[in-house]
Amino acid sequence: MYGKCESPVEAQKVFNSMTARNLISWTSMIKAYAQHGNPQETLNLLKRMDVELSGVSFSSALNALALLGALDEGREIHHRVVEANLVSPQMETSLLSMYARCGSLDDARRVFNRMKTRDAFSCNAMIAAFTQHGRKKQAHSGFTGRWSRKSLVMDHGVVPLVEHYLCMVDVLGRSGRLGDAEELVETMPYQADSVAWMTLLLGCKRHGDLDRGERAARKVFELAPAETLPYVFLSNMYAAAK
Repeated sequence: MYGKCESPVEAQKVFNSMTARNLISWTSMIKAYAQHGNPQETLNLLKRMDVELSGVSFSSALNALALLGALDEGREIHHRVVEANLVSPQMETSLLSMYARCGSLDDARRVFNRMKTRDAFSCNAMIAAFTQHGRKKQAHSGFTGRWSRKSLVMDHGVVPLVEHYLCMVDVLGRSGRLGDAEELVETMPYQADSVAWMTLLLGCKRHGDLDRGERAARKVFELAPAETLPYVFLSNMYAAAK
C-alpha cells in the first residue's frame, strides 16, 4: 500500500519491522523503489534478497538497472533469469530494453534474434532501441522503408501498432528520408495525430526541409491548436533559411 501510494520510505519501515519476509514482501519492496525513482536502493535490495526471485522481481530489478545504466549487473540478472528457467517473451522484452538503455545495442539485438516468440511489445522495443542509438541502417534493414509493415507481419508475425509507425517516422526523419517519412504518416492504417506530424516536423527541422516542414506544422496547428513547439521549430527553420 505504501509503495503504491508513492511512500517507499514508509514501506521500508514496515519491511524492516517484519520478523519474517517471503517472496511477496521482498518483491513488493523492490517494486516500491523501482517504480518511484530509486534504482540504487532497488539494486541493494536485490543483492540482499535471501529467497528465490520471481519473474516480477527480476523485471523490477531490470527496470532499476536500466535507469542506473548498470550493464554488468544486468548481464548477471540475465544469467540468473536463464538459470531460474524464467525466460518468457515478456522477460526477454525487459532484457532487451535493459540492454538498450544500458548502451549495449548488440546485446539487445542478440536477445531479440533468439526470441522464439515475438509480439508487438518486443518489436516496438527493438525499434525504439535502434532509434535511441541512431543505428539507421540496421533499423531500415529490419523495420523501416516501403515494406516495413510486410516485414513485421510476415517475418515477425506482428501487426504493427501506431507506436511502430511513429518509431519508423522518427528513424526515417533522422536519416533524411523525409519523403518516405511523410508518405508513411499519410498512408499508415491509423489516423495520424499531432504526435505523428510533430515527429515529421522535427525531421524537417533537422534537415532544413522548409516546404515539407510547413506542411507538417499546418497539420499540427489543425490537430493541436494550443501546441506552441511548431512555432519555435518554424522560427528556427526560417532563420536558418534566411
